[in-house]
Amino acid sequence: MSENTNPTAEELVRNVTFSLQRSTVVPTPIDPTLSHEGEAADAKATGDAIEGVFSGAKVNGKSFVNKESTLYAGDILMSDATGAQSIAEAISGIGDKDASEIMYDVENLVTVADALNGINETLDTELTEEQIDEIFDEVFGGDD
Repeated sequence: MSENTNPTAEELVRNVTFSLQRSTVVPTPIDPTLSHEGEAADAKATGDAIEGVFSGAKVNGKSFVNKESTLYAGDILMSDATGAQSIAEAISGIGDKDASEIMYDVENLVTVADALNGINETLDTELTEEQIDEIFDEVFGGDD
């Protein structure tokens, strides 16, 4: 006797049971500091407001073009004092001076050379050669 290996359609159908429950809606948080509290921000209005910041804005007298502004050393003043020289003018004023003639700290009469020598002395007296080698290896990857 042989068994029937082809199941009937009724044998293939399985009963599936599921139930539905009411659920609460999880609201998306909305910034309460907006003009219209409890409502979402208007993306277009936000974009327009940001765009408005760039229109007419200037940095050191330079306007923005396509939200970009290029500043050169001649455009940037050394301070906000009236008649302050630009970075370019300050650099040009250095001329042929070396580090022993350029002041690092005017109040304490420290030149750039003095400041660099102080760094060298600190390195020579406060770090061992092994520590310096470790720092070098860390920064430059060692001698591998």
